[in-house]
Amino acid sequence: MIGRGGVFGAVLCGAWLLGETVAVRAQAPAAGQQPSACGADVVNNLAGAWKAPEYKMRRAGELDVQVFGPNAFDVRNVELTLDASGQGVLKISTSVLDQKGKTWAPTVIEAKVAVSAPTAATAGRCEPVVTVTSAEEHYTDETNYRAPINGAHAMIVVDASGKQIDVRFETPKGAGSFWTTMTRQAVRPAASNKSTTK
Repeated sequence: MIGRGGVFGAVLCGAWLLGETVAVRAQAPAAGQQPSACGADVVNNLAGAWKAPEYKMRRAGELDVQVFGPNAFDVRNVELTLDASGQGVLKISTSVLDQKGKTWAPTVIEAKVAVSAPTAATAGRCEPVVTVTSAEEHYTDETNYRAPINGAHAMIVVDASGKQIDVRFETPKGAGSFWTTMTRQAVRPAASNKSTTK
């Protein structure tokens, strides 16, 4: 029987290394963004919830087929929440989905970030300063494994329209690093507390 720690670790790490190299090239932010998006209140303007489209990549290696069966996919979902002070959380959920719909190795990375205004203007780009203050990886399966990620980095490039941002997340060893484009999520209005009794 294949040991979970050995094979899963090797398969997942190898696939993310290969897959994310392609993803970085395909999802790199476009040039030509306007500096007007980089006003003094850029951090306040970024406050809110952001989400990326779900990313899926087929696993086609021989070992992938042996472990997960044919037609399995790596799946990644990314969410970012920021408050008006620039404090926030970048949440990265990953898993492997087989053709029967079963989820393998579900993992969540939560990185606490601090965003501040750019220290210098960059032609055609609005790139706030992003500091990852802490990051943790959590396997949400029966193992409930948790481990800190020391040395992670993040980057945000703001679109001129302010309606989308490009986010880069880098792990210390490169595996699982990616670019993704995120759009602002509508805020659900709070429920009214007014009494209907006359």
